[in-house]
Amino acid sequence: MAQTLGNVAVGAIVKLNENGSPVEYLVIQQGKPPDSMYDESCDGTWLLRKDIAENRVWNADDFNQFENSDIQVWLDSTMFARYDSNIRSVIKQVKIPYRKNGGSGGIDQTGSNGYSCKVFLLSCYELGATNASGYYFPNDGARLTYFPSGYETFANKKRVAYLNQKAAIWWLRSPMTYDKEEAYYVNTYGDFHQGRTHEAFGVRPALIMPTTLLVLDDGMVSITPPSPVSIMVPSYTMAGNGIDITWSSVNSAKTYKLERNADNGGWTQVYEGGNLNYTDAAGNWTSVRYRVSASILGSYGTPKESDIVQVIPASALVISGTDGNLGTIKAPVTYSVTSDTGNQITVTEIINGHERTLTPASGQAIVIPVSMLDPGAGAITIKASVQATSGTVNQTRSWTYTKTTLALPVDPYRVERMQGKECDIFPQTLAEAVMMPDGSSVADKLGGATLEGAAVGAFTSSVTLPFTPDAVWVIYGGEGANSIPPFAMLYPKVRAQISTGNNRSQYVTWDGSTNINSTGNPAQPLNYVALKFGGAS
Repeated sequence: MAQTLGNVAVGAIVKLNENGSPVEYLVIQQGKPPDSMYDESCDGTWLLRKDIAENRVWNADDFNQFENSDIQVWLDSTMFARYDSNIRSVIKQVKIPYRKNGGSGGIDQTGSNGYSCKVFLLSCYELGATNASGYYFPNDGARLTYFPSGYETFANKKRVAYLNQKAAIWWLRSPMTYDKEEAYYVNTYGDFHQGRTHEAFGVRPALIMPTTLLVLDDGMVSITPPSPVSIMVPSYTMAGNGIDITWSSVNSAKTYKLERNADNGGWTQVYEGGNLNYTDAAGNWTSVRYRVSASILGSYGTPKESDIVQVIPASALVISGTDGNLGTIKAPVTYSVTSDTGNQITVTEIINGHERTLTPASGQAIVIPVSMLDPGAGAITIKASVQATSGTVNQTRSWTYTKTTLALPVDPYRVERMQGKECDIFPQTLAEAVMMPDGSSVADKLGGATLEGAAVGAFTSSVTLPFTPDAVWVIYGGEGANSIPPFAMLYPKVRAQISTGNNRSQYVTWDGSTNINSTGNPAQPLNYVALKFGGAS
């Protein structure tokens, strides 16, 4: 669980990035050590690198003057630069007790006279050393909470450190007061020993941080809640449509705040909560962008801003109607799709899983016959698309419906009886069933005319039809005693009585009734097709 650095228990491990990679640090002290040799700058959370960073020479010229040592120069520059820039900005500038002018003949400096730095080595007394015989410790610190006092095994174990998973020697800032060439280190057993400063031993950097910093669930120390790594939005949308916004999670964050900036206006909060997504409604804007920030312990971090979403006017593509339930179907479903782009519209109808693709003109009425809808409860989805300046624009309309289950007619079985009282249950003709690319039926292209009856056959002198036709085709094969050539004549009803002039129409007479008569020449049988239409004049 996330917490402030000041609430982390002594002995716990936190993490700081070094060169971008997390490294473990021990919390060794909370607050200023209770000793007058530390001034207020040392009030904070003390951190010590858990493992040795690398081996360094304490001072190449064998002079144990801490304030001018090579190792402190390295800590102030190279080591400090390894931390993330935001962490560098909050590492405290402190004054630590130290031995000025080297060991022998040097002077211990404490309080406000301490050495000013940000990264430093610990001293012998800070690690629990006592004034035992044979040691020449400077008075340069007091025991920190994490380290037990003395030289017992349990105390020594707390001081052991590792380099490449092996216990190793590591330097302290305390010079030996007996001479000017040696400084103290911790050996591989956790005990104190001294060595010449030109030797290369391990370095464990220590630093003091503000207690108000955040420690995330994974132990990482952070100044403020991190920003989400990403926020995803579509490149464009249409006014009135939803804009789906998603963003990445942030370690330890429980709440996110999403803000909107439309047409380069001010930022307006549109969401606050624990979700990683939100759908906003696009207004009549030309563009919009979003930003999201994460909250940890009530504090929001730096927002992550999205790319710009271009907003296309609603007139670019409109499907008529509104989503919802159409109720019980008693008439064909009619809709239209309009676009002011001037480009071809493509429509895909999905009716209970069955698809048809249309290319209607803008504003054209598109009809879904009742016969295309399955009985019972069903669903219709209309997906339209058109190419706009910014890219392909899509719109969707969704309907549900109920259709009464068909009860087939009893004897006599006739197609026209397969009709409901208020609508067609099945198409009556092939023309009604065949759909054109723009969504209309062949019957629509015929102006509404439908074939109601047909009769075919042959006759020699006359034939009486079972209905009054609207048109009659007469076909003759060209054989006969008088060598009459082949012909096929169409006799429309509107002509009524056929003329008997010098043309082939003289061979047949039809007065618009149910009777067709041959003039007897030729005498061989004539073939005929009689048609009756309905619905159009």
